[in-house]
Amino acid sequence: MRKSVRWAPAVLLALLWLAATGSLAGAQSPRTKQIAAERVTIQYEAGSFSLSDRRALRKVLPPSDEFAGRAGPFSGFWYELQDADGSVLYRRLVDNPLILHFEGPDIDTGGTVPDRKEAIAGSKTLSFLIPAPPASSSLVLFSSPLGAQAEAAQEIGRVPLFPIIVD
Repeated sequence: MRKSVRWAPAVLLALLWLAATGSLAGAQSPRTKQIAAERVTIQYEAGSFSLSDRRALRKVLPPSDEFAGRAGPFSGFWYELQDADGSVLYRRLVDNPLILHFEGPDIDTGGTVPDRKEAIAGSKTLSFLIPAPPASSSLVLFSSPLGAQAEAAQEIGRVPLFPIIVD
């Protein structure tokens, strides 16, 4: 009886190692499998978004973030890949890439105590990773208002993703 008790941790460790290396039944975990994806580059200029570049690639992407089980409205910043009907195909919650943070003495008051201020960038190039999108899909950006990150987020930009034409 004692012998089987001593073997249990060793067997458990072996099974965990096989599962972690993907050797168990030859399967890979969904989080380590490369899929067809795209790096979408968006140009932000004075409140509007436009498609700058798209690059097809194979990449391991994190799973889509879900709001399942929670009632909205939601706050923060995220982007979604939506199909032509507006159904969410992929969603990532990220830090707001449009907010610039400034920290230092307040020049206006001549103070020496560091002060933190936030502002929206006037222009910026943004890059997002998404699964390979179907035809007629869009990249949709959502954000809470500046200075009120706890308030409900709203759609701030929608960029149509036209098919990539390869010469």
